Amino acid sequence: MNFKLISEVMKRSEAKNWDDAIKEWKLETSYLNKDFETCLCGHFPIKEIIILFNKTTFFKIHVGNCCINKFFPDINSNKIFQAVRRGKINRKLIDYSYNKKFISNKEYKFLCDTWRKRNLTIKQKAWFNYLNTKIINYMKIKKSENAS
Repeated sequence: MNFKLISEVMKRSEAKNWDDAIKEWKLETSYLNKDFETCLCGHFPIKEIIILFNKTTFFKIHVGNCCINKFFPDINSNKIFQAVRRGKINRKLIDYSYNKKFISNKEYKFLCDTWRKRNLTIKQKAWFNYLNTKIINYMKIKKSENAS
């Protein structure tokens, strides 16, 4: 574990130990940045940015794709950013988009039913492409639009 990350997170947390401190943080958003940033741990360059918000101290931090696993090991951010880089949604990105309210319940159900299908009607293909573009573009927000 990166000691700089631990130190920086602890400075911004109310808890006195790591296990309690990480419970204070929630995933706010994530995006693929056009410019490079530095992770809280000191790693540079990173383009895959995850913003975390502390529910207790109200701090926000930017971490990279690797450090997010220290907070939420069940979130597979590699799969999410892989989809964004390819410009083609996958199930992890669909679920993430729904949980973050980028897409509606109706859109979520449609994408879950069709994202793996090869033969879509013309209408389905058009809506699928629209939703794919909507999600990918949302995930590619520039830093200036997304920074706190």
